Amino acid sequence: MATTTTPRRNPPAAATSGRGDAMPTAPYPDQQNGGTLVEEAHPIDALLAEAAAAIAPAAPAEHPPAAVIGAEAVEAVGAWLADKRVNALWCINQNRNVYMGVAGVGWKKLANNSDSAIIAFTTLASHARATQARIDYREEADGMVHECYIW
Repeated sequence: MATTTTPRRNPPAAATSGRGDAMPTAPYPDQQNGGTLVEEAHPIDALLAEAAAAIAPAAPAEHPPAAVIGAEAVEAVGAWLADKRVNALWCINQNRNVYMGVAGVGWKKLANNSDSAIIAFTTLASHARATQARIDYREEADGMVHECYIW
């Protein structure tokens, strides 16, 4: 019994999706190149990176103020600030060093009197920023936030 073989054809280099753009094809054997695999460039990787950059939240342009030391420190009266919004958070790899950016007010350092306090304040500020919920907070004479409520 005789068998016949059909010559293998290479697929087209690119197919269109109907929108006019070229769709990438999977690797296929190249008969002119001794049967080695030839991989097509995938433009989708560049498009995904561009899309991810477009939707990524912008980092704050300003940094919290440097620590005020000695004679530059100004005494202030503790007060409640109501109906504010957290628009940024900032921290660094140091113990108990977290700031929240309050819209219309600026950077406010979160109370750093204990590890549990800084973790609780950071969690609350993060939630307030993510949901853009109302925040009422109490700032003391040291310029730090010592109490807050998220509504």
